[in-house]
Amino acid sequence: MSQVYNECMYVFRPAFYLFVGLQGLAGLVALSVDLKFKTPCEQIIKNIWMLMHNPEVLMLFVAMMLAGAFFGFLEAFLFWFLGDLGASRSLMGLTVTMGAASAIPFLIFMSPIVNKFGHIGVIASGFLMYAIRFAGYASIYDPVSALYFEALEGVTIGLMLSAGMTYASELCTTKNIVSLQALCGTLYYGVGKGMGSVVGGYMYYHLGARKTFRMMTVASLLSAIIFIIFHIYIQHRNRRRERYRAEKENLLEDDDMEIIQLAISKAKKKKGEKESKKRKTRKEGKRGSIQVDTKENGIFELRRVTLIDVETQTEPVQFTAAIATPETDDDSENDEEAEERDMAE
Repeated sequence: MSQVYNECMYVFRPAFYLFVGLQGLAGLVALSVDLKFKTPCEQIIKNIWMLMHNPEVLMLFVAMMLAGAFFGFLEAFLFWFLGDLGASRSLMGLTVTMGAASAIPFLIFMSPIVNKFGHIGVIASGFLMYAIRFAGYASIYDPVSALYFEALEGVTIGLMLSAGMTYASELCTTKNIVSLQALCGTLYYGVGKGMGSVVGGYMYYHLGARKTFRMMTVASLLSAIIFIIFHIYIQHRNRRRERYRAEKENLLEDDDMEIIQLAISKAKKKKGEKESKKRKTRKEGKRGSIQVDTKENGIFELRRVTLIDVETQTEPVQFTAAIATPETDDDSENDEEAEERDMAE
């Protein structure tokens, strides 16, 4: 027994050392990340409770728990099943490598995929890929054939889990984004994975490997159908909201146009009243006359009298001017005759 224990430790000890080293490196990298951009949340429970009223958040929690359960079952019993089929340890390790490599292109193109199909659509496709994987494991007898189905792990774990986390970030604010993503991770790796291991182990023991895989196929297929229906409902609701918002904006634009036209008409009316008042003022506001006094010694006295200005209500304006005219011959003769008469008298 001790010899078997020593051989196992000699075989698996490098893997344990490598795991500890990589975990320590990941911890150092995490310590170097600057998280000062994140504002602290003061009321975590209250904010999370408010998010629980959103049906999309509840469905996201259900999706993470179910996905974690399927993942936990495969992680616990797939290698056991492959061992029963006669797979070597290197083949078992190669299945993990195949799953990790297949996730890389899906993670690179995750943004356009999510924009095309939506977060819920990607989650539903992940459940559908789980159904294909379970059905494939239930039908194979050659352990090498498991590599083909492990290639689908890029969708079931890499793409599906990433879509769930980004979906959580869209359903909340910056204050509670960490809390919501932590709950999703807890439901996936904690509750879901543990539930999958326990329930899957009970089914594996009483029903056998292939029947258990078939039952998991049915469960994952039902999950995919439920989330497809939910995805259709969310799309219909979003289109209805967009249509209502567009109608509301059109109504507001029509009201704004009516207000603008009313303001323009009022401004034109007011401007017309001002112009008519100015014309009336110019016509009746200032009137005047020029009066010419009698001629005396060749000088005419002109006087202009301006009436009171109607608009400004100013005092009357008066001015006088004297104009001298040159004497003519008739005027001089008339003056001499008048002088002679005066002397004679």
